[in-house]
Amino acid sequence: MSHWCLECWFQGRGKARDGVELKMRRSLRSVFMALVLSLVCVSGSSQEKDKKAEDKPASSREITIGLVPMLGKEQTAQKFEPLVRHLEKALGMKVKVEVTESAAKLVGLMLLKRVDFAYMGPLNYVDAHRLAGAEVLAVELSPEGKPGYYSILVSARKSGIKNLDQAKGKVFAFTDSDSTSGFMMPNIYFLRERKQTLASFAGRTEMAGSHLAVVEGVAKGKYDVGATNDMDLARACSTLKLNPNQFNILWKSELIPGAPFAAGKQVKPELKKAFLDALLGFNANKAGLKKMQIGGFAPAKDSDFEAVRELAKYSKR
Repeated sequence: MSHWCLECWFQGRGKARDGVELKMRRSLRSVFMALVLSLVCVSGSSQEKDKKAEDKPASSREITIGLVPMLGKEQTAQKFEPLVRHLEKALGMKVKVEVTESAAKLVGLMLLKRVDFAYMGPLNYVDAHRLAGAEVLAVELSPEGKPGYYSILVSARKSGIKNLDQAKGKVFAFTDSDSTSGFMMPNIYFLRERKQTLASFAGRTEMAGSHLAVVEGVAKGKYDVGATNDMDLARACSTLKLNPNQFNILWKSELIPGAPFAAGKQVKPELKKAFLDALLGFNANKAGLKKMQIGGFAPAKDSDFEAVRELAKYSKR
């Protein structure tokens, strides 16, 4: 998976920086153990259950949606409440929500066919498509209607850090090693444009665990600089009752494809179509869109993520 090769970004001349490599290895190890435990727990009965579930007509069973914890588990579940209620009504079935501890674990659950649909980052989708046969159905639109978002590096205005040059030697925070905007994009920028690893530029690097934690940590002075994206910065500020003007944007990426909703390989075509239709139908729910702080959803196809694949390949050089 891409996050294995991305680990090298945090190594300065062959030496890991400030425990980040260890944290990343722990993250990967926890994902591996989760997969192993899941396989052990479902062995024997899982195949029979999966077969029965697949034999059922789509309308007679519940579906499970997996979500990456962009705002933390509880806040993420709350953010998606309007959409979940809409989907239950539109599909005529119960919708179970699974907010995972990490993006990598969500990919693992898709591999194990434990979730039917998943909302994740673009890089996570690329992995899920390659490893689990996931199929993208739609992408999230920004509040302005753009089919994507921007990775950003931010500082608190009160810190006095107004540009990246002033951030040299400071504490940088990332969301998760599997995050497109909160990890991959800023690291690739440093490799491609500044010809150095971000870890060698920073004084210390840490994994905060979510976009919310990054924004909160920067606001409180725990981190000097944080990696997130424009949409999750707005969401985090709303949740934390912060003013977006409290932050300086030190760097901004090119437009990244919007966060995708993907279907598991086991999902039948008629259910995929019904789910996509329901997602697009949510675009008329202005109150729900406002609460989720999005502009809606638009149909998507796998080729829309070729640019993300190319960036992931760049990390292997």
